[in-house]
Amino acid sequence: AIAAITLMDLRATPRAKHTSILTGAKWVRELLFGHAGRFREQLGVSRTVFRKLCRVLQKVPDKPLQNGRYVKVDEQVAIFLHFARTGLSSSMLQERFQ
Repeated sequence: AIAAITLMDLRATPRAKHTSILTGAKWVRELLFGHAGRFREQLGVSRTVFRKLCRVLQKVPDKPLQNGRYVKVDEQVAIFLHFARTGLSSSMLQERFQ
């Protein structure tokens, strides 16, 4: 009976799943200011193309891409490009960009 109560206590306590120190924004910043080859390996484009793509998407007439409450434009674009480059599942992208 005590083991069952202890098990119930462990299950009742919620725990954060994505707890890495390196958030998605920090990862993108690390890529932007790191080695150009690594940037291209991870996102499939050069930093120049990435920055231009971010600017162009922010100027789309009908629905410009905007900073969200928690996710800025550069991170939104990086998420898409990283997915397009790697084909990672949603759960793996959540882990990377938490």
